[in-house]
Amino acid sequence: MASESSVRETLATLLEQNVAAVARALRQPAVGSALGVLSASITVAEVAEDAMRSLVADARAEGRTWAEIGTILRISRQAAQQRFREELAMGDQELAGLGAEGLKVLRQWAAGEGRLMVPRFDEAVRERLDEAALAAAWAQVEGLSGKLLTVGRPTVAARDKYRVVDIPLAFERGPMKARISFDSEDRIAGLFVLYPDLP
Repeated sequence: MASESSVRETLATLLEQNVAAVARALRQPAVGSALGVLSASITVAEVAEDAMRSLVADARAEGRTWAEIGTILRISRQAAQQRFREELAMGDQELAGLGAEGLKVLRQWAAGEGRLMVPRFDEAVRERLDEAALAAAWAQVEGLSGKLLTVGRPTVAARDKYRVVDIPLAFERGPMKARISFDSEDRIAGLFVLYPDLP
C-alpha cells in the first residue's frame, strides 16, 4: 500500500500536470482539446481540496488552532473544525493510498513497464495478460483514443470483494477512464480503459 509521502507526491504531481495543461490551454487554445482541458480543470479543483485537507492536518500537527486555520480559509473557527475535524479523525489514508497505487499502475501501463505489473496480477489476470499483451492493449487504446493528455483524480469504491480505482483520463479524441481492481491482498484483479459514463 502507498505511504503517506507517496500519496502527497501523487497529489503534487496531479496538480503540476493538470495546472500546466490548463495554463497552456488558456494561453493558446488548441482545436479539439477543450474537453481534455476541462477535465484537467476539474481535477485541479478536486486535488486542491485533497491538498487542503493534507495541509490542514499539517497545521494541526504543528499545534495551530482551528481559529488560525479558519482565518486563513476565510471561514469561522467552527466551520473549519466541522469541515475538517471528522475527516482528519477518520483518516481516509488507506483509500487515498489505494488511489495513489492505482495511478502508479496506470503510469506503468502507459509507459510500457509491464514487467513491473505482471508480478502483481492475480491468477486470473496473469492467465490473460503478459507484458506483450499489456503493451498491445495500451497501443490499441491510443490507436482509438489518441495520445493521453491528462490524468484525473482517482476515486475508490468497494465492490463485492474488490476495491476499485477509477481514474479519469483525457485523450486527444475525448475522455475515458481507467479502472483498476485490487483484491484483498492488493493484487491487480482487473485492468480496463472504459468510456467515462460506464458504471
